[in-house]
Amino acid sequence: MAIQAPFLENIGDGWTLFLDRDGTINERIVDGYVTNWESFVFLPRVLDALALARAYFERIIIVTNQQGVGKELMTRDELLDIHEKMSEEISIHGGLIDEIYSCESLATDFPNCRKPSPEMAFMARDAFPDIHFRRSVIVGDMPSDMEFGESAGMKRVWIRNEDTPYTPDYDLGVESLAHFIDLIILAQEET
Repeated sequence: MAIQAPFLENIGDGWTLFLDRDGTINERIVDGYVTNWESFVFLPRVLDALALARAYFERIIIVTNQQGVGKELMTRDELLDIHEKMSEEISIHGGLIDEIYSCESLATDFPNCRKPSPEMAFMARDAFPDIHFRRSVIVGDMPSDMEFGESAGMKRVWIRNEDTPYTPDYDLGVESLAHFIDLIILAQEET
C-alpha cells in the first residue's frame, strides 16, 4: 500500500502531537458542551491509539476551545475535573498526555486564545522549548484546528466531519485518531 502522506514515515524522535479534544478524543456534543465527566465519552479505539502514539511522539499536547466556561455553563473547576479524569483514564490504558491547554474565552472576546489562533501552540512551546512546529502534527475535526496548524507551521490531519460548514485545507484526511495512528504504524513498517 502506498504511503498517503510522506511525512508519516518521518514521525519519531522530537515530534509533537497536538490534539483537539471534542470530536478527536471524545464524542462531540453538536450544538452543546461536555460539561461534566458523565457526558464525556471516549471515541472508539482512542485509548489504544493514545497508548500507541507514545512510541512515535515525544510529546502529546491537547489544545481545546472550551467556551462553555466563558458562557458559564460549567466552571473552570468542572473543566479541570473532566481533564483530570480523562488523563487518568488515558494513563490507565498506557497513554500519557504531557499537557492540556484550554481556552475558555468566548468566540466574541478580543483578543483571545481560541483556535484558529496559534496562541495555545505558543504556550506549549514556552513550556516545552524542545517543541518545533515543523516536527509537529495537529489532529482535529474542525476547520479551526487546521487553521491553527497552518498558522503555526504544523502538519494538519483532518478527521473528516459532516458537521462542519466547509472542508479546510489539510495534509492528510482520516476517519479518526486511531486511523491516523494506524497509518503511522503502516508507513513506518514499510520503510
